[in-house]
Amino acid sequence: MVTLLKYSIIIFIICSALILLLNHFTKKKWGRILGRRPTCEELVIIIDLESIKYPQDEIVEILKKFNANLIDKKTISELIRNKRQELKQKIVDKVATKNKARELKFKAKQQEFQNKLREIEAQKQAIKNQNYDISVVPTDKVTEAEIIQEYPDETPVEIIDFYERREFDAMRFALQKIAYEMVGDKHSQQEKDKFKKIMTYFAYKDPLYNDCIKKIIGIVAKNEGMLQTQIYQYFKEYDTEIMRYVLYFGGELGDIRRVKSGRSYKLYTSI
Repeated sequence: MVTLLKYSIIIFIICSALILLLNHFTKKKWGRILGRRPTCEELVIIIDLESIKYPQDEIVEILKKFNANLIDKKTISELIRNKRQELKQKIVDKVATKNKARELKFKAKQQEFQNKLREIEAQKQAIKNQNYDISVVPTDKVTEAEIIQEYPDETPVEIIDFYERREFDAMRFALQKIAYEMVGDKHSQQEKDKFKKIMTYFAYKDPLYNDCIKKIIGIVAKNEGMLQTQIYQYFKEYDTEIMRYVLYFGGELGDIRRVKSGRSYKLYTSI
């Protein structure tokens, strides 16, 4: 208790010192701008306005009006509040614009894939009509067809985007978020089945999942029935959430079997 109080006092002193230091530099800076040292009231106004990125010349004008009693503190507070709302709205608009651009990019890419697929199908049909074996389709064309992704219906755009940009950490986080949301009675069984299909599709393509599950199968094969919590010690380079992700989808994909045991699970090979 004494130690905690001691640390609290030290933190308080450090914070106070930083505030005094900030005030000192602000006073010095604005002393040069105004040609005189700002008063305490002016200093508070300056710090508040600078915190929301008010232009320097506008701050000077506001101080002039304040000192001439043309505006009061209440008016300045209203200006600050409006400016904060404006900044928040800019951030919201920026995110919305970015998401819209990402969605349009995805739709364009999806359309491009569909066009390529139709072109390849047309070429295959032309070959059939000439009584050739379909296997004589040029290798590069087959490869092109194979790389076209057939994503599960209603897959969230952000997950597809993360996958195509190979941002597997972000994709993994999004999949975990969906998995947690599916727990309970909030969603129907049909919705759960649909999202389970989406989640397992992308988890199977995760390099981290594939690397870890191979090692897990080998460990479990030698320790059938071991608790899930016991597997963590073999993967100290990953945190617990990552391992829960791998084990959960390992069970869903049928690479291992998980059997509920108290607050944990017993692990078995899928054979």
